[in-house]
Amino acid sequence: MPKADNKEIVSACIKRWDAEDSRTVYFSEHFDEWILQIPDNIYDIVLRLLEKFEYYSQKSVNRSLYELGRKLDSCETFNGDTAVYTHIPSRKGIENSSIDYLYDYKNIHGVTKYKVAIDLKKMNTEEFENVVVIDDFCGSGGSLKYFLEVNSEYLRGKTVYYLVTYAMDEAITTLHTAAAEYNITLNILYINHAAKAFDDVTITDTPDEARKLIKSFSQSVGIPKDRRLGVFKTESLVSFYGDTPNNTIGIFCYDTEKYFSLFPRSRDDSGTVKRPSPSSMRGEKKQRNIQNYNASIGESLYG
Repeated sequence: MPKADNKEIVSACIKRWDAEDSRTVYFSEHFDEWILQIPDNIYDIVLRLLEKFEYYSQKSVNRSLYELGRKLDSCETFNGDTAVYTHIPSRKGIENSSIDYLYDYKNIHGVTKYKVAIDLKKMNTEEFENVVVIDDFCGSGGSLKYFLEVNSEYLRGKTVYYLVTYAMDEAITTLHTAAAEYNITLNILYINHAAKAFDDVTITDTPDEARKLIKSFSQSVGIPKDRRLGVFKTESLVSFYGDTPNNTIGIFCYDTEKYFSLFPRSRDDSGTVKRPSPSSMRGEKKQRNIQNYNASIGESLYG
């Protein structure tokens, strides 16, 4: 199958994402070099994955937060007078996208600061019945599950509305089960959702083989085992203007000394990672093509 035109691929992605910011500029400027890293045996699969890849700029996130507020207000069981709005704190104690989205949501919908809980445990639980949790992405569901667990004493018997731009289908099921264990009523409101990437028949009709090929290439360029299909093997295809979830398939967001990605995730050790140069990638690509050619000649002579 002939290679696709890089400019057409980039143009289609930018048009679909309706975004122009530093991350999409980076994507456009580095796509030619990035695709050189992709070997022929996974080239078609990677392009099909890219066709389903979602990117959310600040503009599209704000639009999503506005739409989520409309969805929340339309819920018959929601009572804004007895609601408190909060985020999922980072377990590392640092800033994260959830708190950023909380403040953005507050400003977009005019939520008073007296209804915003930075520390839910310091709020008077008798004053609220509904807890609105704002987040960007729900991958495995682990973050909210932990939030429900550590706050179960305060949330028991209450209704939690989880507002998220993008949710993975498996996580939705996991979270409803977890909430029931703590006698919490959970409503998940989202703008977009998806199953695991390789379960999508438009990407591949041989998912196990596709996974094996992607994992093999990822291993060869030094992407850690737990990131090759995304953390917890989530197989998500999404990035945001602030960062890329670690649930996203590694070839799109993980940098190593042998490989660079298009939507690199922020990492504590990012300064120590030496990215390969375009010239070295072209040389490696040429060497792979020679090896593939020699292998095909060998098969025709001795197969």
